[in-house]
Amino acid sequence: SRKWTAPKWFSPMLVDRRWLHVLLFLTTLASTTIAWGPWFASAFLAILMTHEMGHYLAARRWGVAVSLPFFIPFPPLLYFPFLGGATTLGTLGAVIRIRSRIPNRKALSDIGAAGPLVCLLFKAGFRLSWIDSKIILRKLSMPPELNRPL
Repeated sequence: SRKWTAPKWFSPMLVDRRWLHVLLFLTTLASTTIAWGPWFASAFLAILMTHEMGHYLAARRWGVAVSLPFFIPFPPLLYFPFLGGATTLGTLGAVIRIRSRIPNRKALSDIGAAGPLVCLLFKAGFRLSWIDSKIILRKLSMPPELNRPL
């Protein structure tokens, strides 16, 4: 008997329970929003999502079957007196399930490094755009006589 092989178009992602990933993300968004407020929660989860998608996309590029990120919510209102009160991030982070073997060491290092590197690029781009917007706003708020080249 022949062993069944998956066609090229088949992806393990087709059998994922995407509703679970969405539910966990929304629960994590709610818990971090309760813990820190909407601005911090959205920025923090954007960074966390970027990091995890770096790993995910690198793994897919190497042909490794992986799941979408599983965000892990954490109750935001726990009392830790040694930390100064109710202090948690509202999340324990996120994980990606690896469903197939990683082919070699280069693939392993690429997949491992992709998350932090993509996140670094995301944060650097965000920081540069923030600096540019500050400069533009400063120039717009200056009187015209001060807003000329030297």
